[in-house]
Amino acid sequence: MFVLRFAMPMQTASSEETEGQQAMTTPPSSTVCNGRGARGRFAPGNKAAKGNGIARKVTRFRTSMFAAVKAGDVKEIVAELLRQAKAGEGWAVKLALEYLCGPPTDTALEERLAILEETIFKKESR
Repeated sequence: MFVLRFAMPMQTASSEETEGQQAMTTPPSSTVCNGRGARGRFAPGNKAAKGNGIARKVTRFRTSMFAAVKAGDVKEIVAELLRQAKAGEGWAVKLALEYLCGPPTDTALEERLAILEETIFKKESR
């Protein structure tokens, strides 16, 4: 990585120039314009700080779904899934096994991880 640094030539200014430059500097922007508080966070009433509207909608849908589904309903759904899996429906077998055992993993990845763990263990034990 390269870092470029530029050196600014040093100039000595008279006291009159320095006072004029200080008078020309502007104060930081007001929080009224940008909707942020004194610490740079969103202030109350800022329209941009309302969050994700789609996430709120999804949350409402999930809440109503959980209110509608009872424990007995879930048991019936799982029983039907298992019945179809036992009947030989491939999609049901796959879905049931993925939820019970987790999705299948790449064996080559597992072998590489095992080798990596051995290497790390050997370096730590030295």
